[in-house]
Amino acid sequence: MAGIENLEEFMHGATSAQAAAFAAACAERATPILFWVVAADGRTADLETYVSSLDALWSSENFASEQFREKREGIAAMRELAIGDDVTGARAFAYQGAVALYTALGFPAGLGAGVLRDCSSTLRNFSFRLERRCNVRLLDEEDDIQRRDIADLSAVVGDGDVQRTELRERSAVLGRKWLDLAVERFG
Repeated sequence: MAGIENLEEFMHGATSAQAAAFAAACAERATPILFWVVAADGRTADLETYVSSLDALWSSENFASEQFREKREGIAAMRELAIGDDVTGARAFAYQGAVALYTALGFPAGLGAGVLRDCSSTLRNFSFRLERRCNVRLLDEEDDIQRRDIADLSAVVGDGDVQRTELRERSAVLGRKWLDLAVERFG
């Protein structure tokens, strides 16, 4: 995995809470464009499903793996994943956000630490595609934030609530940057 040299080591040594936070951070960066497109379509119920799934990722200790499997199945049936990647413009990036959220839900659903590799790859692909469309360097920034997330999560002692809050805020900032680029390009 180019640029994310320490992901494999992190996957094998991370606690469940650390791994869940990494997956949630990836989804946090990818979902703002998804939320924008779904809201613009007036699909309030779908938006609520996506938002509640993202929020659940951040509080994954409070849910059983069966609940996450159900959330994944629900997202798989929604328009973005049912139609697939046969869309263009902002909808193509909404699809990428849905894939990222679906993938991230795999860890608390019990699919194992390998899901983190999929989360990383999904976000690297997402940033590369957006980079090409908007003519702005984004992949290097995504690699850097993944490295920082891994370093910060690896240093967590105790419950890590402070680090998770900072991680979510940092991911949300980058997600809003990507949303701004998409709105400027496709809005």
